[in-house]
Amino acid sequence: MGAPPGFSVGTSWTAPLIGPLENGELLVPVFVNGAGPYIFAIDPDAPVSIVEDHVVKEAKLIVDTGGRMLDESDTSRPRFYAETLGIEIGSLTVERRDTEIVTDHVYDLDGRQIDGVIGHDIVSDSVAFEFDRDRGLVTVMTSTDAAAAVPGFGGQAVPWKKLTAQMKSIHTQPIARRLVDAQIDGATYTLHVDFGAPASQLQERAWPTAKLAIAERHGTVTDEVGVPRSIDKVGTAETVTVGATTAHRVEFIPFRDKRWHDEDFEGTLGLDFFRDQTVLVDLDHDTYYTKPRGDLAATTAARIARWQTLLLPACTHVGCASVNVIDPLAAMPAETRPAQHPGVVISVVRDPAAAHLPLEVVLSVTAPGADPRRLVANLPASVDRAMTHLPSGYVGATVTVIDASPFPRACPTSDGCVDELR
Repeated sequence: MGAPPGFSVGTSWTAPLIGPLENGELLVPVFVNGAGPYIFAIDPDAPVSIVEDHVVKEAKLIVDTGGRMLDESDTSRPRFYAETLGIEIGSLTVERRDTEIVTDHVYDLDGRQIDGVIGHDIVSDSVAFEFDRDRGLVTVMTSTDAAAAVPGFGGQAVPWKKLTAQMKSIHTQPIARRLVDAQIDGATYTLHVDFGAPASQLQERAWPTAKLAIAERHGTVTDEVGVPRSIDKVGTAETVTVGATTAHRVEFIPFRDKRWHDEDFEGTLGLDFFRDQTVLVDLDHDTYYTKPRGDLAATTAARIARWQTLLLPACTHVGCASVNVIDPLAAMPAETRPAQHPGVVISVVRDPAAAHLPLEVVLSVTAPGADPRRLVANLPASVDRAMTHLPSGYVGATVTVIDASPFPRACPTSDGCVDELR
């Protein structure tokens, strides 16, 4: 009922999320033995926490051999482990954990370098956690605090059934699956709720019945023990419903986890399903709770305030950046303008107070008659400005800062860069 062994004093701890509006993995800044900050993903299905090779070297961790683990192909793999004296995640410090070691860049995703994983040895069955993308926070709490938080949280309660692994030939067992019934375009399937993966998965035998719209897409996904596999297609479901929550246009990739019997369950339900929800996961009581997210603009100040440290100082402009929409024809007489407008330039300039700090700024772009866009401007510590071009449909566009963080993506060159978020 209290804090797990090795946790710092308290019953509730918070950490800022990196890229909360991208609706992808739950990413947090982490210090390992005082080194960092690094970017770690939260994955309650990872049996132990994971560090990449460069973290082992930089944090001067002691390395030793350990037990074997099964990957999703049902292959037993030897693993090396590092003795970690302290892991700092926001206000939580966890002492003495043996972390699995994987090669560098195994978990990189969507242009971000991810340096490790916070696993089940920290987000264990004796705690609960909440992720709130509107405020950009993840909160880990004791079971007692979770029980007290549920009435105030409200929302819909969804219990799951637990399927425990019983693989006698392996040292470290896969974490028990959390099974719920989901309706995919009206057909019912048993799925594991996966809070560590952006994409959902479904056995390919079920794709025709689920009426998935199939498209070619090549990429790589990495399982919870650090082993990648390739994918070559995705299937999109128009609706997916669990309990009283329905999500639209949810993407699935093929499910190929051979550690479980085919008849146990049909796939997984990833974070994409929860993109419009704030979620409280009570691992101790086998239940999660969801409620709809709030107004994005109304929560901008609170979201950026999660960085109330030297990582992001107080600035004149929201997000420590000023944004301008530049129309190259604005000062030109109408009779001399070309027939085809060349479009507009979006300029992002950092505030002086944030000089020499790495900065990422997320922008919302809206214009009458044009599709809304989200842009992310990445400013390395040595760069003060980033610019991009938008077509003529965005003349007169309104651009607002909706998030900022001190963890930009790496740009292709030493200059700043602007990308579009899906």
